[in-house]
Amino acid sequence: MEKKISLLLLQIFCFVTILLSQTYQVTYIEEKNFSGVKGFEERYKSELSFNSKEWINYSTFLETGKPKGEYDEDFRKKTKFEYIHFPTKEMVLETDAKGKYTFIKDSLIVPKWEIILDSTKLIGDYVCSFAKTEYLGRVYEVWFANDIISNAGPWRLCSLPGLILEAKSLDGVYNVTFVSLKKVDNKSILKPKITPEISKKEFLIHIQKEMAKLKRDMKSIISEDRNSDISFDMNYSIPDLDKTLNNGNVK
Repeated sequence: MEKKISLLLLQIFCFVTILLSQTYQVTYIEEKNFSGVKGFEERYKSELSFNSKEWINYSTFLETGKPKGEYDEDFRKKTKFEYIHFPTKEMVLETDAKGKYTFIKDSLIVPKWEIILDSTKLIGDYVCSFAKTEYLGRVYEVWFANDIISNAGPWRLCSLPGLILEAKSLDGVYNVTFVSLKKVDNKSILKPKITPEISKKEFLIHIQKEMAKLKRDMKSIISEDRNSDISFDMNYSIPDLDKTLNNGNVK
């Protein structure tokens, strides 16, 4: 009897090991609406390739109801990526800063989840469980697949006992729906060769300088127009920036 139990445990261990060593790609549709204006949602196709250690997500713009602005044409054609090495929490992401694409190196902050055991939902062919978290200033609710052993998920939502298939923030800014899942080649997760690479702090300092310059330019334009009765004041705050710089000022 003991030999049968040991053999069964060994088979289970081998099965889980093989499963975790494989690479899969999950496709989502992501909706983002930072403006809060109905109809201004931006829709993206998100393709996340993952195994037990590495994840890379390629996000491609699809459509939006938002009016076009400066740099928009280039921004909307671009496919951007976010790479995560989960054991070390290394993260590299590609972002747009005033029409120029920048690679930012950062550290992944892992969400702390509350799993609601008595809530289940069928998404595609997968039975999913419900979980929620307060993460980076927003409350998120997600559904994760019990049968897909992975701690991966869309964006930086991760570290659950199954792959996250659906997610949304309660403020309506972020919404993700599941499209498909397939097995892919391990080469799908190769970390892109990127240069130059800057830290998150350097990027946030750059953003603060740009905002300060915009404030000075707007005040200068208004002061030169003697017939203008417009007053201007722009108070801005970036919580992430303030925390990173320990409330320091950049001239």
